[in-house]
Amino acid sequence: MVQQAAAHKAEEKDPALLSLHYALACYAMYAEDGPGHPVETPFPGGLSVEQDGRIYYCPVRDHADDVPFALCPFCPAVQTTGVHLIRDPQERDRIQKQGYIENYFTNFKG
Repeated sequence: MVQQAAAHKAEEKDPALLSLHYALACYAMYAEDGPGHPVETPFPGGLSVEQDGRIYYCPVRDHADDVPFALCPFCPAVQTTGVHLIRDPQERDRIQKQGYIENYFTNFKG
């Protein structure tokens, strides 16, 4: 896939930068077990790649088929859903903490 992308890009301009982009993304995904895009990479619509513990959330994961030569099928990030779609970080933290409290009182075995 990388060879096809570089050949396609060579028709427009130098493919060296594209090859570096793919190499860095592959290193991030396979050596560091992280997402192809770094955490907090912004996307249109105001959402970004986020990390919650060891889980990475990407707002464009399900749209990989719309982008030719996308690395999304190989990326360990999951599609952003639920509370991660809230753009305001303070509101998101408040909702997450409230969920932890409700879970505690629901599943308390003391």
